[in-house]
Amino acid sequence: MASKAEHEEFIINPDDKLFIAPDDMAEAIKQYCVETGQGLPQDIGDIARAAYNGIVEQYKNCLNNLEDIVGREINTIHMVGGGIQDKFLCKLTADVTGRKVITGPVEASIYGNVIVQLMALGYIKDLKEGRKIIKNSIEQEWYS
Repeated sequence: MASKAEHEEFIINPDDKLFIAPDDMAEAIKQYCVETGQGLPQDIGDIARAAYNGIVEQYKNCLNNLEDIVGREINTIHMVGGGIQDKFLCKLTADVTGRKVITGPVEASIYGNVIVQLMALGYIKDLKEGRKIIKNSIEQEWYS
């Protein structure tokens, strides 16, 4: 519904105090949009789009801050974890940040844990080898 929202311009700040454990998240998003002069989201698509827009705007801000810290442009975002199952989120992230997004794996923490254990047991020599094993074991998707 968010990808088909009639009003794509709604956006929230996910860090706003309104979103700290609200009783009704949809109502909190509506309230935020009204209080910030954006108007009232009309349906669940508008509400969801406001949340998506807020999340990817946070990604963009964090990326810009990280680039300032490291002193160079970051051209690729690697997204991992359960959120990558949301193809709209991945595509919107690529669109808003202007960066290539590569996804995978969904269970990144499990893969990382296994690689560290294999290194500790001497079955693989280093993290580079572990990353290669993971890359060859999963399907990645690319968004740009």
